[in-house]
Amino acid sequence: MMYTIKKGCHYSWHFPRFHFGKTNMKVKFTFTESCYFPMKEPDDYAINKLCGWGMANHHKNSIRCGWKPSPESHTIELWFYVYSNGQRIEQYFMNVLIGKEYELEMDLSGANVLSFSVRDEEGTTTNSCYFKKPRFTWGASLFPYIGGQLPARTDTSIELSF
Repeated sequence: MMYTIKKGCHYSWHFPRFHFGKTNMKVKFTFTESCYFPMKEPDDYAINKLCGWGMANHHKNSIRCGWKPSPESHTIELWFYVYSNGQRIEQYFMNVLIGKEYELEMDLSGANVLSFSVRDEEGTTTNSCYFKKPRFTWGASLFPYIGGQLPARTDTSIELSF
């Protein structure tokens, strides 16, 4: 499904998806050319959100894949973007090409270890980070979001299937 964040907005329009005890998410995604924009303002370097899931308050406990344009290579940088008991953790993961489909898996089924894997026809890249599982495990899936503080400057579209 194509998720489009309209100019001047932070979110695409979608219906919420609630969950009870989610520990894994697998999606396919493709960034369009509209996701690459010039970095003019300090807030342009903020990590945008591709997808993830929150547990109750998503600024307290959540797991997301973040992204931002890479001005040096005309690609998209992927980032871990995690809130663990209110502490935000951002960690660079890898660069992906615009217009190419990838499969992302985020897995928290292990003992306080969050694993990120990205697959394409050339192989799989995996990394992990520590994430203390909260007692609350219900919440909502998180969809594409633009910003920090500034909203999308142009219509921005991402192909994303759950």
